[in-house]
Amino acid sequence: MVECVLRRYRKRKGLLEKIGDLTNHYKPQLNHLGKVALNGLLDDKLDFNESELRNHAKDLTEFGFLSVQPGGSKLRQTLHYAFLHKSFQEFFAAFFICSQIQSKEMKPEELVSDPRYFVELKQILLFSCGILAMKCDEQVVALVKSLTNEVNEIEGRVAKIVLEAINECKREKSDFHSHLSKSFGTGLNLTNLDLSYNGISAAGATCIAEAIKVNKTLTNLDLRGNGISDAGATCIAEAIKVNKTLTNLDL
Repeated sequence: MVECVLRRYRKRKGLLEKIGDLTNHYKPQLNHLGKVALNGLLDDKLDFNESELRNHAKDLTEFGFLSVQPGGSKLRQTLHYAFLHKSFQEFFAAFFICSQIQSKEMKPEELVSDPRYFVELKQILLFSCGILAMKCDEQVVALVKSLTNEVNEIEGRVAKIVLEAINECKREKSDFHSHLSKSFGTGLNLTNLDLSYNGISAAGATCIAEAIKVNKTLTNLDLRGNGISDAGATCIAEAIKVNKTLTNLDL
């Protein structure tokens, strides 16, 4: 969708159509937009003024991701901007975070150490996983490992989010997300994992199935109330044929 908006912007401007990756072409502007987006979400703020856009203001206000919000007093009116939808703000915040990780200005463990990314900022975390999966295998593997460490640290309470993050990394005609699921399983050192009533569905069950194929510590797994369907149950059944440690499975 971002590419479509940028192409429409270039068409309005009468610019050449021969640029392939427009997201990369406008990376400096989009990075700054992402920084503004992230700072706003961290401060629970959905609008910002033109000065925050700095020297990228002209491009960013014309791209089409922002709407104009009148503000200020009657005597001194100012323009405020907001994203067309909160999901745009979350996406660009994730875009900025991924750029920081790719340039090694941020480590994956720094991201997951902030508990807000498992609650109110969860969508940023999920978008970040999806974006990184398209950019660099090594970095998204590192991010999943950091998430797994967090699951171990707080005894499984954010395991559902790890499964969602792995599913965000799915690629067409690729088993990369399966590799990530196994990385999660290898790194998981809990003996009890309670995922009951988490709505993980068949997709989550497929991830956890791949994980328990290689896991060597889990003895109790609770998957009640998840609607994993026949497909998910089949994956779990295949996994427990391989697993040597699981003794209790609650469906």
